[in-house]
Amino acid sequence: MSQDLTGLGDEELVPRAVQGDRHALEQLLRRHRTTVLTVCAGITGNREDALDACQNALIRVTGAIGGFRSEARFTTWLRAIAVNAAKAEIAQRGRRPCPVGDDLLPTEPVRAVDGRVTDGLRVQQALAALDVDFRAVVVLRHLCGCSYEEIAHVLRIPMGTVKSRLSRARLDLLELLRLDDTTDARPVAKRRPK
Repeated sequence: MSQDLTGLGDEELVPRAVQGDRHALEQLLRRHRTTVLTVCAGITGNREDALDACQNALIRVTGAIGGFRSEARFTTWLRAIAVNAAKAEIAQRGRRPCPVGDDLLPTEPVRAVDGRVTDGLRVQQALAALDVDFRAVVVLRHLCGCSYEEIAHVLRIPMGTVKSRLSRARLDLLELLRLDDTTDARPVAKRRPK
């Protein structure tokens, strides 16, 4: 018989899952799957790779939950696994992320009501053009709402590096979006994070 654990918070579910409670783990995975998928989609840049990375991350969580230490919040640990799964998926596939092909973008001016969709597609393309380490910082900060401290913990880098990467990524995004508005635009040269 299945237990109803929906009313329990992470602080109650995590210790149970660590001790081997399968129902608690299943509840945690259901609750946080969207977060994992958001991180993976933001980093991989395409749906299929994001789904594969999300599945791999959730499998990794299932296998590693017994070793979780409460030094960090569960969601921080989970996001770190998601980032690593997304990066591994990109490396395994050996291809650059491409969320939207040019053939899917409108060739004629779109009505104002469609502007938000078009802008969203442009931002996705610009995000996909960033180096994966810059992309990870942007995704964690702006899609997941992580603090600088949490990003530093997730990526295992100093907070100063988080701020530097985020600043440079934002500048690159602005430049990519600005170049997208011109007809003779060339992509911004990719900077490798330090």
